[in-house]
Amino acid sequence: MKRHRKRGVKAVRDGIAEEVGAELEKLLEEITGEGGFGRGCVRQGHRWGSAFPAKEFEGGAECYIDEANGFGCCGDFFGKGKGRVEGAWTSGNALAEAVLRMDGRD
Repeated sequence: MKRHRKRGVKAVRDGIAEEVGAELEKLLEEITGEGGFGRGCVRQGHRWGSAFPAKEFEGGAECYIDEANGFGCCGDFFGKGKGRVEGAWTSGNALAEAVLRMDGRD
């Protein structure tokens, strides 16, 4: 990753979000063989210390997936690890497993 010169916090966060987002897009294209992942994406950087979920997701699920509409989401407000990076990772892992099950790749 590039080193960011001393700048305002928002500029640093935005720069990192763009840089990481671009790398993730490249990785997704390599994995899937498809492009266009940047369309419709919102990128936002923040320090984890500022992530305090206001409430937990109903039912205590680790992620949300709507198979009929091909939509899923994950985050630190799901499951037991609310507001912690571990909760976000666990939620993302649960969503990945759910997507693989949908695709028949248990």
